Amino acid sequence: MKNSYYIRNPNICFRNEKTHCVSYLIDDFFHMPEFFSLIGSSDVIFILLFDGKKPCIQVFKEYAYLFNVSYDSEDELFEKYSKKMQNLAKELKISPLFIESSTLSYDTIEATNKLYNIKDFVISSKVQLEALNRVGFRLSSPASINFNVTTICDFSCKYCYHQLLPITDYISIERFDEIAKELYNGQCESVLLSGGNPILRSDFDELVKVLAKNNLYYTISTKSVIPEQRLNYWHFDCNMKAIQISLDSLNNEIVNQHLGISDDNYVEKIITMIKFLISIGVRVRVKCVITSKNIHTIIDMVKVLSDIGVETIVLTEYGRTFYRHSDDLFPTSEQFKKVNKDLQELVKNDFYSTKIDKSVLTSLYRQPIRKTTDTVEEMFSHRVACSTGRFSLNMLPNGELTICENLPYNKRFILGDLRKESLTECWNGVKMKEWLSPPPRNIFDDKQPCKTCKQEWYEICHSVYSRCLRFCNETFLNVDTIDISCPKADFEQYRVQ
Repeated sequence: MKNSYYIRNPNICFRNEKTHCVSYLIDDFFHMPEFFSLIGSSDVIFILLFDGKKPCIQVFKEYAYLFNVSYDSEDELFEKYSKKMQNLAKELKISPLFIESSTLSYDTIEATNKLYNIKDFVISSKVQLEALNRVGFRLSSPASINFNVTTICDFSCKYCYHQLLPITDYISIERFDEIAKELYNGQCESVLLSGGNPILRSDFDELVKVLAKNNLYYTISTKSVIPEQRLNYWHFDCNMKAIQISLDSLNNEIVNQHLGISDDNYVEKIITMIKFLISIGVRVRVKCVITSKNIHTIIDMVKVLSDIGVETIVLTEYGRTFYRHSDDLFPTSEQFKKVNKDLQELVKNDFYSTKIDKSVLTSLYRQPIRKTTDTVEEMFSHRVACSTGRFSLNMLPNGELTICENLPYNKRFILGDLRKESLTECWNGVKMKEWLSPPPRNIFDDKQPCKTCKQEWYEICHSVYSRCLRFCNETFLNVDTIDISCPKADFEQYRVQ
């Protein structure tokens, strides 16, 4: 390994937040950032030194020189920093963190090396000390934004999670252009255009033109059959690189039942559209929701989509939704067993180059943890920090920012209004600070454990993680409750997938 040539994973990104650095990984399709971690500036520099053009031992020597580290032999240096490579991968939860340069193209290596300048990540150790000792953190500006373009939809999907309340007071194109500039200047990595059905918004084409003009990576997710002329416009004039198409089966009757439509040629038209997108160079990902009604048709669909060149197929188990739900859509254990066996055989076949994003399908139940806890680590071992206000934003059609698109529309959940405030003002505003801080305990009734929770735990719960209001609402029909992932939460187990 001493003489092996490595480069960092091209999808890992860094930010210098002035008092600390942050690392994260970019999703290869949506370009969405994930796995955020605090990282020391010296560790960022260590990773950036791997440029794929010099052997490991040379990288180690350069790092030792930069940080005035003495060593007696090459073997000692190699052992020390090869361990550092392994430890960083574990700490950042990124695998692989380093990649042999021989497995990447010249263009990929050059693009990766041009992305950052090592000098931009030099921070005084004194300035960093306090920041790196914090448990929770947030970015100085959002790394991604989920833009709920419209709440209008021409489908009536049996599994839709959206309330679809009519919000017709759309943010203007002129104002959206100003926001897009702020997003770009704030290092926003990705804009996901969702809905409703996003393409039904009358000024949708102008929206994507604004995103392209401001060099923002965006992805469209839709079920609609879109004319080729419009697809050409998005790709060639508005720099659309990828699109997610939803398709649940090749059986028209099943698809019509799933989507609540009546179109005997829907599947044929979607397949024709996918072929056209691939032919003009657009990356296509197909999402399929698995229910008891279509599970027996999945294998045939995967084969056809792979044959025509679909890059990724995402298989998602039907999930319980707050507004539309029917238990009969849950597949049985026998159905899962059969399709999993067939999928495993399919994945083994090298002929199918399409990536299947879920190789094992299973039932999932939401149930209380019911665990005695004595330490902070045990108390929060099942918690995941809500990204809203920390790393990302959710924008409604009218420019308001909501805690979660899965929550009902309520002014209580609005964290800012981009029609009236700048992105920075919203990100650092009073409402956002309230969301990221412990609420008054009097919002909880006397039966809620939050009422008497230890102050240290109460602070961490809300400042570091935030309660998942969506799951609170779905489980208790009330958001002023304990987080369902808290060991003190108690409720009846129920199936969610």
